[in-house]
Amino acid sequence: LAEAELRFLAETSAVLGASLSYAATLQQVAALMVPRLADLCTVELVDPEGGITPVAVVHSNPTKQIWVQTLRQQYPPQFDTPNGIGYVLQTGRSAFYPRIAEEQLLAVVPDATYRRLLQQIGFKSVLIVPLQVRDQILGTLTLARTETDQPYREAELHLAEEVAKRAALAVDNARLYEEAQQAERQLRRMNETLEQRVQARTSELERRNRDLDQFAYI
Repeated sequence: LAEAELRFLAETSAVLGASLSYAATLQQVAALMVPRLADLCTVELVDPEGGITPVAVVHSNPTKQIWVQTLRQQYPPQFDTPNGIGYVLQTGRSAFYPRIAEEQLLAVVPDATYRRLLQQIGFKSVLIVPLQVRDQILGTLTLARTETDQPYREAELHLAEEVAKRAALAVDNARLYEEAQQAERQLRRMNETLEQRVQARTSELERRNRDLDQFAYI
């Protein structure tokens, strides 16, 4: 099992290091999780405006994947919730639900459409881990079992946390690279603007010299 986990982490690291496009990379990582560790894997990132944006959704059942995407679009995660993704984003600690009773889950959801989507998806065991770099929480990685009754164990939680650490580093590196590229483009634009101003000033000085020469001639 330990060797299998190490191989899985090596494969995940190779995917994370293959591209600086973190959205596409996270989608590939989610695809690696299904069905090895989960029937469903989602990745959410905190956007610059403070919202929570789903960037990857993969389910072993294509129909249920559509339901999960609908759930995320109609009922996006909120920061102020005392459990689930909101809890992980607030505290930086993993949320671990080895067994989920459908009755308890539906009892806290007042919206009929929300309840119907939850019933269709059928969450049975869930773990949510933070994507965290240098005390900054970038988002969350959610794993869920919906097709089997096998509960998650502590070992799988630790493995998911390790994957999340590596994914967070990849996202952070991609964002730093993007910021560097933006700074370079901005510097290039500033240089171009400066050159244009110098050329305009040089042309103005040349025109004034010609005017002075004409005045002196007269």
